[in-house]
Amino acid sequence: MIIGYDMFFGQNNSSIFSTVVSVGDISSMIIEKGIYDRVTMDQDTVKTYSNAQVDWAYDYVLDADFVNDLEAGNILNGGVTIEHIRFQRRLSTELTWTSITDLDYSTLITAYTFLDKYVKNGYEYEYCIVPLTASIEGERVVGANAITPAWEGMWICDLTSNYQLLHDLELGSIEHVSSTGVFEPLDSQYPIVAYSELDYRKGNVKALVLSSTTIAANAISTVAEKINRDALMLFLKNHKAKVLKSSNGMFMIISIVDNPTETFDNSYAQAIAEVDFNFVEIDDPDEDGVFLDNDLSNV
Repeated sequence: MIIGYDMFFGQNNSSIFSTVVSVGDISSMIIEKGIYDRVTMDQDTVKTYSNAQVDWAYDYVLDADFVNDLEAGNILNGGVTIEHIRFQRRLSTELTWTSITDLDYSTLITAYTFLDKYVKNGYEYEYCIVPLTASIEGERVVGANAITPAWEGMWICDLTSNYQLLHDLELGSIEHVSSTGVFEPLDSQYPIVAYSELDYRKGNVKALVLSSTTIAANAISTVAEKINRDALMLFLKNHKAKVLKSSNGMFMIISIVDNPTETFDNSYAQAIAEVDFNFVEIDDPDEDGVFLDNDLSNV
């Protein structure tokens, strides 16, 4: 018994903490009259009791192993507390984890949420979390269920923005660029062909842009359309890398080139418009660290 609470999950008197933050405002405890190999305390009040020692887990709030010191932090690094929670993902068919984002850790938060925009339609992904201190990564905790994202049309996004292109969507021909040079020497019947290292794609996308206000009301809101379209055009012209992904599985890191255009529908008093833009592929999304290098991620 510690401060009057039974930590053996109801074996003695069924007295356990009722909240997931099991220590509340408690800042100290006294352990005496015994020989202890290890003392741990976590926030899980529903798991089956066992006296077997297990590896450190993300929900620990105290962990003392009594190896060369009497310190007890929430990880085994001299009492330093968790500062961040890192989210990672991987395709279910692969072994390598990719870091997605870091969120500030707080004992007052019991559920962390985020939007993972950089996934392919129809592919199955696994997710995990990793607790972080200033210098140490904790044990990876893998989610029980894999997730298969599904959507329609195309999305263009970056670290802070996300736009769906769905209505009257047209994806033009995708050109695979691999430059060549043809040399015609005077002393040869045939030319010499040289190939560059270039290998990228470029193309064009056109779509009718409608605001969520217009879609929800099933009636055109001229103000909402103007605000939404202006924001999209600023996004397309901000000279930053973006992710372009399609329901057909296409997934690229791109830059917008040339001049994006708005083509207004005169039958609706120019209240709605198609947006048209050209793009070029600028990096390989499967390369390690590429999203951070292109300012598309914070990790």
